[in-house]
Amino acid sequence: MIYLRTAAPEETLRAESTPAKLLMFKDREPSRAFLILENMTCIGRASLTADGLGHVLVLTEFKEEVSSDLIHHAFAITANEAIRSYHPTDLYACSDDPRMKAVFPRNLFYPKGEVFRRTVEEWRYLIPDSCFDREGYLIDQGRMNRLPFGRFSTKDKGCGWIAAYNILKLNGHEQTMKETAYGLSRFDPTGELFGENYFKLFLYLRRKGLPVKAAFGRKAAAQKMPASKNGILLYSRKPGSHYCAYRIRHDGSIYIFNAVYGKPSHRMDIDEFLSQYAKGFKVMLLYIAP
Repeated sequence: MIYLRTAAPEETLRAESTPAKLLMFKDREPSRAFLILENMTCIGRASLTADGLGHVLVLTEFKEEVSSDLIHHAFAITANEAIRSYHPTDLYACSDDPRMKAVFPRNLFYPKGEVFRRTVEEWRYLIPDSCFDREGYLIDQGRMNRLPFGRFSTKDKGCGWIAAYNILKLNGHEQTMKETAYGLSRFDPTGELFGENYFKLFLYLRRKGLPVKAAFGRKAAAQKMPASKNGILLYSRKPGSHYCAYRIRHDGSIYIFNAVYGKPSHRMDIDEFLSQYAKGFKVMLLYIAP
């Protein structure tokens, strides 16, 4: 588990130089500064600097031994903290660490000369901050009535695209919420009357570059999930079927996203989850092997 802990003044990360594209932040002190902890061990530092005009500079520094995947998740938490704290229109980032050139695009930052920039999508501010967990994964479909999905609202029919958004983000293929919802709904002649189709979702994720595999039935899901990295489970519940994404933890349990609306850090054993939530006759799995 990755945490951000407020840094002391002497621990604060500051820009050693200011690229020309970031002159709006020149000579500004960081608004917030953090130590980045993983299992209570410091793996890096971060600072957020706001210019008061809708722009925030995100600076991070990670230890050499930290893996790229861990940096990806730590930077996602830091960027999401910036969005929650300041509700900016744009985030900026720069780093001399060569590992960050791969991490920034995985978090929707695109290069602008020697810096990276992320324009926060309009949909982000149409729903409450509580719809997201600390890393920016969607966890509260029940409060997403302002986002459309086909002819309906995401609150009513959107669990499929939410699960797709989360699994794309989990695997470093993050895209905007609007792109995900429209990409899945635009070819449905019913306007998503029956919710997201499992096979259409499978093909969509394949086209997006995810090597998803399919498994059908509770027994198959119980066998495939422990050996997977992450995935999406479709199961029956009242008043209908539901999709949710999951991520395997180091101890074999799972983090589940949007199974219980608004519940952050929802962790369960796989067998416990299948027996407690996937009670109906329909259990279908899409999963990513390690």
